[in-house]
Amino acid sequence: MPGVPTGRACDACRKQKKKCDEKQPACGRCLRLKVSCVGSGQQRFKFKQQQFSPQIKSKRSNDSRSEIEVEINRRRKIFC
Repeated sequence: MPGVPTGRACDACRKQKKKCDEKQPACGRCLRLKVSCVGSGQQRFKFKQQQFSPQIKSKRSNDSRSEIEVEINRRRKIFC
């Protein structure tokens, strides 16, 4: 997805919620603070394309359609 961060900050920057420059073997912030830079460059999450089964989708639409029809009929009886 465009515009979504990839989540590759090192653990130290991530913990402090600071911008990580993701340099290897250690980011600039970790070098400056003289802390170990672990996890830099590792992708933490990734969006996956969801695949829907046509059978499930059609079953859901049929169920909701019948529920709607039942509700419409119920309301017609009340107002007519």
